[in-house]
Amino acid sequence: MKNIYLVLGLSLSGKASSFFLLNQCKTKQVIAIEDNFNEDDEIRLLKKQNVRIFNSIDFIENFSNFKKIEKVIISPGFNPDSEIVKIIKKNKIEIISEIELGARFLKRNLKFPNKKFKNKIIGITGTNGKTTLTKLIEHILNENNIKAKGLGNIKIPFTSYLTNNLLKNKQHAKNSDEIFILELSSFQLEKTKT
Repeated sequence: MKNIYLVLGLSLSGKASSFFLLNQCKTKQVIAIEDNFNEDDEIRLLKKQNVRIFNSIDFIENFSNFKKIEKVIISPGFNPDSEIVKIIKKNKIEIISEIELGARFLKRNLKFPNKKFKNKIIGITGTNGKTTLTKLIEHILNENNIKAKGLGNIKIPFTSYLTNNLLKNKQHAKNSDEIFILELSSFQLEKTKT
């Protein structure tokens, strides 16, 4: 039975994915891979919630049953050409982004009688100016009384915002028509399909 979610990288996005899996998706087992981390309060909290954290080499050497992995959530800064990613691909395990994780959750879980999730998502990508454009669109929409929030690679992971704002209250989620403006790297887009 597949029951493990593997998070590659414990940057802002990876930590947010781990907390989201535990608290919103009620995932039973989360394993995180991080080769260069400093233990901070969030890492300690993840460990307290039974997230097992390994470096890539230890995980590859000691984890034998890749068939138990349901999905892999990869952080934008994690090396897509690393040995662990090659093994995951060889085992045909789906790799998604933190953005995809949040979008799938919303699509699957925020359906109400005669009503579907109505928030819109605008994705911003490109070589230069992503943050500026994300903030500009957020500002223009809010100035015109259209609720909007800039998220993604501008220091607020999508799943963190969902957990701490939209999903705190199902009634709030039901009535929310907020627009999410997501700054996305090309790497995130590659692993985002929804």
